[in-house]
Amino acid sequence: MPKSVSIPAAPFSGDADVSFAQWFESKRAVILFIAILAALFWTVLFFSFTADDAFISFRYGKNLALHHVWNWNPYGTREEAYTSALYTFIAIIPAFFHLSTVIFMKLIGLACIAVMVYRLITLSSSRIAVLLGVLLMTLGPVLWMQVYADLETPLYMMLILEMAIAADRAETTPPVWAYTLSLLLPLTRPEGLIFSCAGVLLFWKGRQSAKQLVWFGLALALAISYFLARWHYFHHLLPNPFYVKVTHDSFRDLIGEMFNNVARYRGYFFALALSIWLSKNTVARTFAACSLLLMFLLFAPHDMAMNYGDRYYVQLTLPVLFFFLIADNIPRVSRFALVITALFVLAFTPIDILQSAKYSCNLDRAHFNLGHRLAPFAEGHTMIAPDVGGLPYYSNWFTYDFLGLGTQSIALHGVTVDSLQRMHPDLIVLYNQFPGPDLLHNGSWVGGTEATGRAIIQYINQSGQYQYAASSKSNGFYLVEFLRNDTPQHNQILAALQQNETTSQVPLSLKRLLFQKYLPSAQ
Repeated sequence: MPKSVSIPAAPFSGDADVSFAQWFESKRAVILFIAILAALFWTVLFFSFTADDAFISFRYGKNLALHHVWNWNPYGTREEAYTSALYTFIAIIPAFFHLSTVIFMKLIGLACIAVMVYRLITLSSSRIAVLLGVLLMTLGPVLWMQVYADLETPLYMMLILEMAIAADRAETTPPVWAYTLSLLLPLTRPEGLIFSCAGVLLFWKGRQSAKQLVWFGLALALAISYFLARWHYFHHLLPNPFYVKVTHDSFRDLIGEMFNNVARYRGYFFALALSIWLSKNTVARTFAACSLLLMFLLFAPHDMAMNYGDRYYVQLTLPVLFFFLIADNIPRVSRFALVITALFVLAFTPIDILQSAKYSCNLDRAHFNLGHRLAPFAEGHTMIAPDVGGLPYYSNWFTYDFLGLGTQSIALHGVTVDSLQRMHPDLIVLYNQFPGPDLLHNGSWVGGTEATGRAIIQYINQSGQYQYAASSKSNGFYLVEFLRNDTPQHNQILAALQQNETTSQVPLSLKRLLFQKYLPSAQ
């Protein structure tokens, strides 16, 4: 009788994971129903919101279409106020075709997410991976905030995912596509250069053809040509935000901020760390490591402005998790994969959701509505404000930005009384915790650095040419406005400012939060 051969049993955890995956897949009708309801709810809540920073890009397309100049202002010194060149170029399209830029860019964001979902459905080897990807997108609000905020975030996430797919499938990916992605990533976000370099190296590792170097050389030549062209046009090595956002905090402060942010955004950090531990795919582990590196070294050490909806952490986490679901054998690690999904979804708390909904509504009432009211008086008028987004975009006023994003001289040298005398703005908009003109005497926060605040207040007090006009209620602070006495159309502008003050202070109700843009009765 032949000796029997014992066959080792599959690991218990593997069997349990596969069984769980099969059970989970059997519930897909319920899961998809919940996902659709969640997506509809987040759309109703956030569709009307557009992030203030998005209007920086929109203003360039608008000025190009109306004034035939590529600049932050319709005339004057050339200012490079944006960092996402690709997204700013896309915003030219609706401006030239007289379409709503806000709606057009939301559709661009939705299209980018649709491409990511298409990639998940067509390239993933399991239904549970698709279901987990759907839950990643829909259960939490963060993705919908990024889509409807009109920032470059959805485009950036799609490009990261496409770069990972190209590197993973190097032998079947055309080199021209891989190098196009490597060129577009840093044009969308500066730190995209990390994913470009990692993707190209992995692409080389997975592809043996020497002909690829021709396309690489062309992409590199185009990148260098763009850098030199924009340097020649704007006359500065780097865009204004690079000069403004470079901090000089002490090492101790940076470490302290890092610990605070890692604790606050731990869901994203843990989700990426788990994906590195579980993944058997080199590209997935490498891209997850790149994301963790950027989060630790670039974003966590700083209190990032405009981190609406966890923007800086979501854009580095979601595309990597999507690729993890595509590239790995998810049924064999299904329970851990569900934990990763839960970590990502629950990283954003209910309190954050309420604050974000109020933020978008207050931004619209204080900043955007004020811009609309000032638009009839744009001809020949100037303002200085710590607002380089919706207020300048809708008002069409020539705008100095005392934060420096829209004004190179301020980005490099700050604000002084002498520079303010040369600007001689018609309207000065300051930030303060309280309404009214008391900030001129109590030395309280007015936006920007302490030195900037002192210079502006000193200029107003010394000139004797400005009167307090109004205070529009924003998000936990007020836009405090001072109008120059000899400004043309003074009385009409003053009335517009005071009208915005009244409407911005109407208390917010749940009906206004949910339906302010959809039902006239909710206005």
